[in-house]
Amino acid sequence: LEQTATAFKDGTLQAVRKITFDKLFDEYLESKTHKSSPKYLKEIRYFVEKWISPVIGQTEIKKITAAHLQKIINTILELGKATRTADTVVDYCRPMFEYAIEHDYIVKNPAKKLSVPRYDNKQYFEIESDKARKLITAIITHTDPTYRALFSFLITGRRLNEVLSLRWEWIHIEAGYYEIPSETNKARRNETYPLMLILLNALELMGIQKEGLVFTPTRGAVKRSNPRHEWAELLKTAGIEKMRIHDTRHLIGYAAANAGLSLHSIGQALGHSDQSTTARYSNINLATKSHVVETVLNQFMSVEATVVIDAEVEG
Repeated sequence: LEQTATAFKDGTLQAVRKITFDKLFDEYLESKTHKSSPKYLKEIRYFVEKWISPVIGQTEIKKITAAHLQKIINTILELGKATRTADTVVDYCRPMFEYAIEHDYIVKNPAKKLSVPRYDNKQYFEIESDKARKLITAIITHTDPTYRALFSFLITGRRLNEVLSLRWEWIHIEAGYYEIPSETNKARRNETYPLMLILLNALELMGIQKEGLVFTPTRGAVKRSNPRHEWAELLKTAGIEKMRIHDTRHLIGYAAANAGLSLHSIGQALGHSDQSTTARYSNINLATKSHVVETVLNQFMSVEATVVIDAEVEG
């Protein structure tokens, strides 16, 4: 019945396309060429070609079931790989099959109900407010406008991949917000965030553009596509011995909780919860997100205290 419906789409007889997983994958990546960063595209291709294509690459997508994908997940776990590696099968396959559904290639998403065992990824992060203040100050006064903007986005709660994938088309200066599309965030939902003053100032110093990646990869010893060298320099300036880039999210999340802000509002600010698509509630969400981040930054810039963060890593 499915093939018949496809064959007579729009009232005309159409040839039934037999699309393999590898063909779907190539088409899906092509559709993301101008929407995602080269780094993200390279990472997803490497993972799929290593773990997924060898198993189901030549299988017609209409014949792929949840059992096929579950077997890949189980194999990864049996090889002793981290559970988050198995999670990546879901993260990459689910939107890919949603793309196939949107284009009438299939009617069900086989990656929708996969089972990956939960794992304990709790890590501990401790930082004194004085050092946090020095780090934030070093970021918002960075002499390189591009690095200043990149790290400013990070200390307002964004993930590194979200920042590196950011495009000028997603930044709405006059409206005062920017977008993080579903394909570049972990929640797999379209998200909007307030264009706070520290972000706007940094972007203006860079020079506002109309289109393209905001943070274009550069060559040389220091690469904006992998800013960890520059991050290490910032840590030295702040006198911080060890802190991952991702810990900036925990810095916001747990400091906000310590400041008495609600978990719901913190979840919105960090992109943990779904966002209403209506304009009426969008304005409320943006104001809430802005309040969370501003409260934390003001706290670190004015209070002498030690903040201990017991953070659960969530990629």
